[in-house]
Amino acid sequence: MNGSSGTLCVRTCLRGGKTVLDDCFFTPPYKVAHPFPESGGGIRVMVMSASAGTLEGDRYAETFFVGEGSRLTVTGQSYTKLFKMGQGHAERRTRMTIERDAVLRYLPPPVLPFGGSRYRAETVVDVQQGGSLIYRDILSCGRAGMGEVFRFAEYRAALTIYYAGRPVLRERMRLCPAEQPLSAIGYYEGYTHQATLFFLGGAVPSAERLYTMLESVADAAAGVTETLEGGRLVRILGRSAGQLEQLCDALMS
Repeated sequence: MNGSSGTLCVRTCLRGGKTVLDDCFFTPPYKVAHPFPESGGGIRVMVMSASAGTLEGDRYAETFFVGEGSRLTVTGQSYTKLFKMGQGHAERRTRMTIERDAVLRYLPPPVLPFGGSRYRAETVVDVQQGGSLIYRDILSCGRAGMGEVFRFAEYRAALTIYYAGRPVLRERMRLCPAEQPLSAIGYYEGYTHQATLFFLGGAVPSAERLYTMLESVADAAAGVTETLEGGRLVRILGRSAGQLEQLCDALMS
């Protein structure tokens, strides 16, 4: 299967009470902007791509290591576009390690699957004792303005999160519009976009606050799940990626 391969590795550490990049390595199509300072001594890293989107056969590998006491926020430049593919697929494997007293806010841009795209993503997060994580993932139905609502061929995503060596969250998602009535009850139930927001460690908001904020949102459906080690998973269905980004930002504030 033809396609390109890209590698990204970002490591942070704490120096003089501030977070700095200890190492940053990437190969095309990845690019990384100069870190932006954040309050509390942390940094924000924007991951960019020289490619217009993800093509059949593309394979990407990402590694994020947040050293003890450091604080890192990871964002992206624009939507992750998955172009139309043949019988093959594209894939991304992401590994994250969060050391003691470190904080990772992983907030990539929404994924936009074009009609006929096939994609597989695998993410493994190792949060060590005392570490904190905020993980967000937003999936669009496709290019709705071009009539491509749930026209992608297949979307797979696997997420595993450990805390102090103990698995606290394990999810496996497979969406295949040709086999599943994604607009029906039990799936998206008339909505077109979904967001996953997971809190673990010192970053976990109270369940009461989450429920109160979610109940006040119009034209969206959401639920909260408690996990081991005090984690909280929020799943939201909405009408647009922008709507879900704004709601997630409010829940994280």
